[in-house]
Amino acid sequence: PMDRITFLCSRAPDPEALLARDGARRFGAFRSHAINPVTRLPDDLGVSLAGGAWREVLEPDRRRWPATWVTLERIKYLCSDGHRLLKFDGLGRYGAEVLRRAERLHREGFGPKPRDEGGGFLSYPFLPGPLFSAADLGEDEIRRLAAYCALRASVFSAPSADTAELTAMVRHNSAMALGVELGASFRLDIERPVIVDGKMMPHEWRRAKSGELLKVDGVTHGDDHFFPGPTDIAWDIAGAIVEWEMPRDARGMFL
Repeated sequence: PMDRITFLCSRAPDPEALLARDGARRFGAFRSHAINPVTRLPDDLGVSLAGGAWREVLEPDRRRWPATWVTLERIKYLCSDGHRLLKFDGLGRYGAEVLRRAERLHREGFGPKPRDEGGGFLSYPFLPGPLFSAADLGEDEIRRLAAYCALRASVFSAPSADTAELTAMVRHNSAMALGVELGASFRLDIERPVIVDGKMMPHEWRRAKSGELLKVDGVTHGDDHFFPGPTDIAWDIAGAIVEWEMPRDARGMFL
């Protein structure tokens, strides 16, 4: 009911300036309160790495910069001493789940060790070095990618997945990208929903001091506001094959 809906606004809006049809009258049917936004950032922040700025730190050659959707990147900073990366990973139970995921990946040897910095921020050891590309794919990398996908499939199970939304997305993308109409009878079956990584590109991996590949930024993308959400680990398997440009023999070993 409308009397149970309250808008919390970052400023006091002028209902007469609303562009929606009959906006002033419709807005007036609800309660609204303007609040003063409060920004809580951890101490000891250095340079901001948001909006694609992380590429300048990791890769001086702009020609080798990977593409990124800068407006959708999360807030992140490099500590003033340059040793840790601070990233906003979520508040409340959402952030707590992300922290548990990050801790599990670290215990299994696949991710950097997280630290709770408060206010929804986690920090991780900053891992310098050149960005990986598909040209760096070798047998060790293939086996590491496979082990990572196997781990996620076994430890990050999800109770359910929105099959209808994913099916609609695949049907739309197929028509737009391939010119293939899959038709109303097409259905994307999800056998074992898990929280997938969703970002299997080479530049999302870093080399640890031990020499092992570590997956960074692997705890939020499979469980946020964007596709795919919980789905089969096949999503990450296909992503690795495409993003690492695996030839036929590499695909066979990987699978």
